[in-house]
Amino acid sequence: MSLLPILLQDGDYVLKVKAGDKVQAGDILALKKAKQKEEVIHLFKNYSINLQKDKKSLKKNLGDFIEENEILAVKSSFLGGKKVLSPFSGTIIKIDEERGDVYIRTASEEVAEKVISPVDGEVDFCNNEKIVIKSSGDAIHAELATGEDSEGETQVVDNEDKLTETLKDKIILVRNGGRLLTFKAIGVGAKGLIFADADQDIFEELLEKRIKIPVLKVGEENFEKLQKKAGEKVILKPQEKSITRV
Repeated sequence: MSLLPILLQDGDYVLKVKAGDKVQAGDILALKKAKQKEEVIHLFKNYSINLQKDKKSLKKNLGDFIEENEILAVKSSFLGGKKVLSPFSGTIIKIDEERGDVYIRTASEEVAEKVISPVDGEVDFCNNEKIVIKSSGDAIHAELATGEDSEGETQVVDNEDKLTETLKDKIILVRNGGRLLTFKAIGVGAKGLIFADADQDIFEELLEKRIKIPVLKVGEENFEKLQKKAGEKVILKPQEKSITRV
């Protein structure tokens, strides 16, 4: 049996499993919520409500939660009151009486990321920082990944100069990934790239360009494991952030 740690990167996660749960490869372990946004409602500019002169016009206080379409303020007039409804749900985090602005941190229910189990097994440990899967399989979890599934033999490359067409159809192991090296490896026909370390900007660019070749960052410890067994066949599954030895 082996223990596969899956680190939960910075963010707000909703755990979908607990210690002792049986899981299968592809099961959702956790969901990462999208970052909350800060929205501004301009009461003076858009509705001519002066918070300095008429503080009672504001129907919510700092720290209050307000629902979408709930009354935020009421402008009094001889013809009756004009209601200002909040276009967002969230928490009021700032009231600028001088400018007549109300700041709301919106509640987000969007899912930014799904954390998928790369193997069959049992949840050994689980919190908002790490999930550990006990499995009879032999898999490595990637910290960052992009591209589509691929399979091939691994080969270590020390520097960019060694990236030639002899590496066509290979899964290339490179300790430090850079932009030029990444695109050169793709150009020679590599079936995948595995880095110990690489900037997140590279992954964002690959995703934006819709590059299908899988590129994964695994960290120093896992890179050493793969490097020691260079030449073996592995399966890369970027959507599950996993590398499995065949």
